[in-house]
Amino acid sequence: MSSNTSKWKMRLFTVGFMFVVTFVCISVVAGVHLRSRERVLRNETLYEKRGIMAAAGLDVPADGAAVLAWYGSCVTPVPDGENPACYEVRESAQGAHGAMVFMREGAGLWGTIRAVIGLDPSLSRFTGIAFVAQNETPGLGARIMEAWYRDHIKGKSGGLTLVGEKSGSTNGAELDAITGATITSTAVRDILNRLIEEAPALVESAWTESDATGIR
Repeated sequence: MSSNTSKWKMRLFTVGFMFVVTFVCISVVAGVHLRSRERVLRNETLYEKRGIMAAAGLDVPADGAAVLAWYGSCVTPVPDGENPACYEVRESAQGAHGAMVFMREGAGLWGTIRAVIGLDPSLSRFTGIAFVAQNETPGLGARIMEAWYRDHIKGKSGGLTLVGEKSGSTNGAELDAITGATITSTAVRDILNRLIEEAPALVESAWTESDATGIR
């Protein structure tokens, strides 16, 4: 009898110990998450604002405070709501309209590719691009994050077709493909082409909504 009682006590102790350890671990993880959540959100916001600056074709400073100051004086969300359709960007607080920037996404090989893309005032040429989310294969599709790939998109126009990687083509309607990453290359091409087609209507609709609410 005492042997059975001892076994039950051991089992209860094991279960109790596991419960306490699990509770402590969950509490620690939850505490870290809550304490760091605001910082994580700030970093995500800053990363997006850096993307808007890069997409507008501007040099992005390393100083986060400088990026935030620039954004506050030079970027106008259109319309000025929680999920703007686009952003009107000026090079400086008193500068002229330099670009319209859009958040766009498309299906890549392993997940959604999310990009910040800028167009010139005529909405016919790209001023820059920044990829803010992607799950493509490292060394292949993930090379869309490399500077040469992002930079070669600047100045391109719509109706893009894919050509060989780093082909050196000066044709404004040709987009370099990444060797071994056809699906990713095609996804980026399609994102860019759709934006060129849809941008005029998006901008007109966004400004109409801003005018209707008295924001503009």
